[in-house]
Amino acid sequence: MRSVIVETNLGQEADWNGQPATLHARTRFIDRPPEPSTREPQLGDRWDPLTVRARLQRTAEVFRKLPHTPDTRPGGHRSCMPTPVRELFKDLPGEPMRLLPRAEDLEAMRQVLDSLVHFRTAEQRMAIWGVAANLSHRRIAREMRCSRDKAATAVQAILVTLAEDWNRRGTRPDHVDTEWAGALIHRNFK
Repeated sequence: MRSVIVETNLGQEADWNGQPATLHARTRFIDRPPEPSTREPQLGDRWDPLTVRARLQRTAEVFRKLPHTPDTRPGGHRSCMPTPVRELFKDLPGEPMRLLPRAEDLEAMRQVLDSLVHFRTAEQRMAIWGVAANLSHRRIAREMRCSRDKAATAVQAILVTLAEDWNRRGTRPDHVDTEWAGALIHRNFK
């Protein structure tokens, strides 16, 4: 990777097309090694903001997989569909088929919820659930009624706070969190 270095305030005397001139600045190109990319988290690593983001998004995914509230249809379950149409669909299950989350995902969700009860302000909760829902900083800022920079700062502060808290509790990211965080490295954050 080539970089440009600009040296200024030189004040050197130079010869320019046979006439004396003062050289105030000069540029030169240098070859720099590429900067190391973000290392993908490994199993057994400590919590960092990236793995915390992955765990929060995993928690939101578990919430989406949980069965919804009980059926709110009117009593009697009468249908307004004509009899032939009703007969076609009578053998289908009443509730949509849904795979429930695994036990390890439910345990991960419980650990997140246990640590979130300590956040009291609405700004903190909006930042946490904005990360979990993978909302852009602009959208989080709109919900928090602040600037996008302030929302981004609040999100980063929450991720660091949660990482420190979870490291203090002695927990480590599991294989699902590290895989999810590895996938997040290659995505553009909003």
